[in-house]
Amino acid sequence: MFKPTVTKLLLISFVLPKMFLHAEKKIKLLSAHETIAVFEGLEFRTCRGRTARCPKNCGDSGEFAKFRIVEYLRYEKNGEYGDKEQQQRLLQVSDFFKKPKGDPNVQSVVKTLKNGDRVRLDWNHNYVTESGKSYPVRTTTKLQKATAD
Repeated sequence: MFKPTVTKLLLISFVLPKMFLHAEKKIKLLSAHETIAVFEGLEFRTCRGRTARCPKNCGDSGEFAKFRIVEYLRYEKNGEYGDKEQQQRLLQVSDFFKKPKGDPNVQSVVKTLKNGDRVRLDWNHNYVTESGKSYPVRTTTKLQKATAD
């Protein structure tokens, strides 16, 4: 006869559910933004959270590229939770210690920009579900200097 022990019960209650939580990652598009923006420079921002990791190690402090949206080329909102049209966009390019953070392609474009440069800036506001967790992600899909066209 099967007699559960504390070890077996712990195995069943902690390990088995996690085996089933590693299901496929699901991404739902909440809104899509395709814009023309003006680069307004880099600014260092310090997280104002009040956790033990703030501001140095929480990941939300660092250098941000600031853009002012001047024109929407396309906007799509799916459902009630997608972001509305924005007037500005911040992209984090380094952490508190100025180590690069984020998409290397975005960082390489930001390094070439001067204040006032016009750019094509597109991003998606997604809702991601994986491993039993759900959270929003705003992914830059395009950043390039705008041409005269």
